[in-house]
Amino acid sequence: AEGFTLDRQHGQPRRRFFAVEAAGMVPQIVRLAAPYGIDVHSTGRFESTTAKYALAERLGPYRATEVLHIGDHDPSGVHLFSSMAEDVKAIARDLGLAGDIRFSRLVVTPEQIGTYGLPTAPPKPTDRRAFEGETTQAEALPPDILAQIVEAAIQDRVDQATHLAALAAETAARHELLERLRPLLRDMD
Repeated sequence: AEGFTLDRQHGQPRRRFFAVEAAGMVPQIVRLAAPYGIDVHSTGRFESTTAKYALAERLGPYRATEVLHIGDHDPSGVHLFSSMAEDVKAIARDLGLAGDIRFSRLVVTPEQIGTYGLPTAPPKPTDRRAFEGETTQAEALPPDILAQIVEAAIQDRVDQATHLAALAAETAARHELLERLRPLLRDMD
């Protein structure tokens, strides 16, 4: 009961989700997103139709959603992002679930490569997908910079008054739950 939580995105104009290409980065993003009730998923699994279908179903019940993507700036990462966005929107539409679904590429953007002086490499010659410029891995961003970008994205998108109201409701519900359980705990002693 002490760890009881409510839906911390309740009442927000748009429900947010994070999709992270590098599974090793997921724990850091979870630490930043959890206080706001934002789900974080590794995108490695979103290359399959089954996973895209599941994401479309997950987004479907909400009137407005946004998936914030963190991935490499390379042909694979850019293709995964665009494919995921197109396919999930199409599946949601086909299922009759299509609300206002948005996908936003949060990291790594070409601008971030220059701003943070990230290391680059040429694309692999064997990768024939359309891509311009040099590649950069998401892991090249220092963790503190990544945290700043994620925090800023959350702060820019979350209605703070609504978030504080959800936290207050959660605290009240947790207190009420503990008060109701207290007699039962005394009876167990």
